[in-house]
Amino acid sequence: MGERVRALREAAGLRQEDLSRAARAAGLAWPRSKIAQLERGDKALSAEELLLLPVVLGWVLDRPVPWRELVDGDIALSDQVTIAAADLSRYMALPLAELLAVRASDPGEVWERIRGRCAELGIPAQPPAFAEVLAASGEAEYRAATRLKESGEVYAAISAHLWGRTMSAERDDLAEESGAAAAGLTAHRGRAARTLDEEVQAFIRKE
Repeated sequence: MGERVRALREAAGLRQEDLSRAARAAGLAWPRSKIAQLERGDKALSAEELLLLPVVLGWVLDRPVPWRELVDGDIALSDQVTIAAADLSRYMALPLAELLAVRASDPGEVWERIRGRCAELGIPAQPPAFAEVLAASGEAEYRAATRLKESGEVYAAISAHLWGRTMSAERDDLAEESGAAAAGLTAHRGRAARTLDEEVQAFIRKE
């Protein structure tokens, strides 16, 4: 499946980040690194992710993407159960994908909400370095965004505004500046991450 996703994306001249943005607009916490894992075949998909994948691809490709374009052969649902791709295609037929596409949030509307939230915080929706920060954001950034109940895009905008780079990059530099030995670097990273969390929270509260 991952190879099919990559082939469709590359044929359309799209980046992994383009697919990541559409996935996040659909409610999937998929940074670019998750797209890379999916395309390599390193990411197992949940039922919800399987259901939403054709919708996300349909958004970025601007056309319906039926399941038959994504899978063939047998698909392992667990160690004991497999399902033929043709059967899965029937169960997850195009009308369902179209229904989901209609009911899901439109990506344009999602970006309007992001711009509105950034305006509330007093920062531009796309501050300098925003694109680079968003593209470089990974699991640590999306976990931090979830803790703060902000979207990954808004968290990237805050990071670009405060530090001009990702939280991970800022955290790692703070940890290294502490002069910790390699054995204690993980603990210093944890403390640095908590400090940065507090900084972001204070910024959001306008303290």
